[in-house]
Amino acid sequence: MCALLAVPLGLLTEWKVEPFVADDSLGYFVRHLHELQPVTFVMIGLGVVFAYWIGRGSTRRSANGRDSSED
Repeated sequence: MCALLAVPLGLLTEWKVEPFVADDSLGYFVRHLHELQPVTFVMIGLGVVFAYWIGRGSTRRSANGRDSSED
């Protein structure tokens, strides 16, 4: 769920911080996503990976269903 939310939140953040000069509306931004720099998409992708990593939880279950911290 965290990774799914990271994509629109990353794009929304990009729009708020660096809107296009020609028009700063969200509609214009969405219509011109293809004009963003490749590094922007890389950074949003890294944010998605990081959100997935954080969102997967802090405890890991072993094959028998016990927390690894109980061993």
